[in-house]
Amino acid sequence: MIRDQRGFGLGFGGSVFETVGLPLIIMAVLGWFAWGAFGDYQARTRVVAGLARAAAAQAAVDKAFALRGSLAFPAALQAHWSPPAPDEFVQSIRVEDNGVITLRFTARVAEDGENQIQIVPVVQDRALDLGAASNAGLKYAWQCGGAAGRSTVPSARRPDTCR
Repeated sequence: MIRDQRGFGLGFGGSVFETVGLPLIIMAVLGWFAWGAFGDYQARTRVVAGLARAAAAQAAVDKAFALRGSLAFPAALQAHWSPPAPDEFVQSIRVEDNGVITLRFTARVAEDGENQIQIVPVVQDRALDLGAASNAGLKYAWQCGGAAGRSTVPSARRPDTCR
């Protein structure tokens, strides 16, 4: 005699656990994984917004490096850029005397100690000191979050272009 299979076929015979409890457990586990991924997604979009704000600093560094002439790089930079005010995601954007741009994010993006990204001018994957007179006129590229800089934001919270 063949009996009808009831429920998921786990041998519980259609018990309350099988019909209610097991689906709830499965949904809770899936929700736990989804919540972590959603948090990383939110932080990544906030980091992208911060990097967009840093584009003005990159443009100012480029202009100061190209036009500095007899001025020292820091003096030329001050003539073309001033730090923006903090917002709810970006705590500060700072440009060092060597051209390195450092972004610090608020706790809404990452915890203290894991909230910094550096955008570094590089030549052949090596950091370039834009303040050094010997580097005047060199062509360089920008590297975000790479080996040349010191970035502490976890890679899951950074866009692919900044890992």
